[in-house]
Amino acid sequence: MTNRGTARLFTEAHAELLSKPYPAGTDEAITHDSKFFDLICPPGHWKDPIDGLVTGIPAEHYVEAVERIVTAIVNFTATVPFVSEGFGAADYALFQAEGYRAGPAGDH
Repeated sequence: MTNRGTARLFTEAHAELLSKPYPAGTDEAITHDSKFFDLICPPGHWKDPIDGLVTGIPAEHYVEAVERIVTAIVNFTATVPFVSEGFGAADYALFQAEGYRAGPAGDH
């Protein structure tokens, strides 16, 4: 992957989004997904391979946060990411994916 070192912080705004039901099948879902995709979006171009670290994920939101980020990656890139999760009390996860351009829906 080409964007090693992309690290972003999970914020209270992300936690607030997790407290609401996922707006599946609505226009709001795109806006919702983009907030989570921004956490791992490659710095060069959103279609590039993903290699992003998300830090500061509170334990009480960890599983759902990882699930929402994976959903955003799938919805924006049509690729399924590999997730390396932190161990024990870790508050981070590393997301890696081919990215839109190299994926099945890409402009290759």
